[in-house]
Amino acid sequence: MFAKALAVFVTGMPGLQKIIVFVMLEQLLTEKMLGEFSSDYSIVQMLSIFTAVGWSALILSRIPKLEAFYKKTFLYEVLKNAAICSTFFIAILVLLKIAGLIYQSYDLIFFLLSWSLYQIVRHFSLAEKEYVKISLADCLSTIMLTILLVYDFRPFIALSLTYSLSAFLLMRDNLQISKERFTLKEYRKSFDFSTSNFLSSFGSMGLPVLVAHTSGEELAGLIGFVLSIIIAMQLITRALGFYFIPEMAAVNSIKSKMEIYKKYRRINYVTTLLLFIVLLVIYIIITKLELIKLFETKQSFIIYTLLLLSSACLSITVPLQNYIIAVEQSDKLLKSSLIYFSLIVIGYGSYYLLSDILSIYWIISYLIFARLGTYYIFRNKIIRLNK
Repeated sequence: MFAKALAVFVTGMPGLQKIIVFVMLEQLLTEKMLGEFSSDYSIVQMLSIFTAVGWSALILSRIPKLEAFYKKTFLYEVLKNAAICSTFFIAILVLLKIAGLIYQSYDLIFFLLSWSLYQIVRHFSLAEKEYVKISLADCLSTIMLTILLVYDFRPFIALSLTYSLSAFLLMRDNLQISKERFTLKEYRKSFDFSTSNFLSSFGSMGLPVLVAHTSGEELAGLIGFVLSIIIAMQLITRALGFYFIPEMAAVNSIKSKMEIYKKYRRINYVTTLLLFIVLLVIYIIITKLELIKLFETKQSFIIYTLLLLSSACLSITVPLQNYIIAVEQSDKLLKSSLIYFSLIVIGYGSYYLLSDILSIYWIISYLIFARLGTYYIFRNKIIRLNK
């Protein structure tokens, strides 16, 4: 029980750091500048899915099966290939800057690299269940982040230094240089995990970017700020995954995997419901005490509630996704994510073309519809996997 609680805590730390950043920037920046930050932040997060998240999923599914020495060489190979992959996405950032779709430049490159490094080594420690080590590293980096922001460091530079510190602390004694090379199988699995994650995350991550370039940076700032708070729901439910994925991956029989999955699913449902209630109460308390000026309008309450519902719909699909990751059926995950992404492209395209007619409430409600549809798609995938 303590291990599960600690797993939830350590996985929630990146979310806490994000909340700290947005709360402090909400006080320091104008609404327009906050919107620009939200848009740039979302773009880097989407790119990092390919430079970090896909490799991290491979780590979670493969590390529990390896012997101690090969775990360290596997991490080295992942970092080496992620670094090569990052050069391509740095070039994309440069092109986006030239096209006027991002507001910062060099700061985002440092942020992408540090965030990717941090995610990979952190997932290695999660797979090894080094929860105390992660807790210490993240607590130190959170203190550092707060100090840097207080002393008016540029937000993305502060985040980059923070994640670099955490990565360095976690990487110590966990790395072994290797001359082995990944096979095409590893590249494909990482690409499949990355692509499916990008497709399934595009809805929430792309929303601040879409709104910034259609309805204005001020509204994008509000949405980015709201997402920074309710992301806690997704982080905590995903924290359960970091505990259960290695467990499912470590057993061989499908029956045993399914028993673990069903237990995970029940805990996830209860956790999602409790978090929904807690986060709604938090909003009410913040507005009553007038702590956040962005929450002083009726529009903010409607947006907050709709995004919270959307996040809850996403959270209930997480156990299904993680089961497919544990059994390394990334192609099935990719097919389901493609359907979700197609729905999002239709909705976002409609909003972009008809932003003068359609309201922000419509597009968020559309996200809820798309996520509920994705849930049933994933559920059917699980049924077919176990027939």
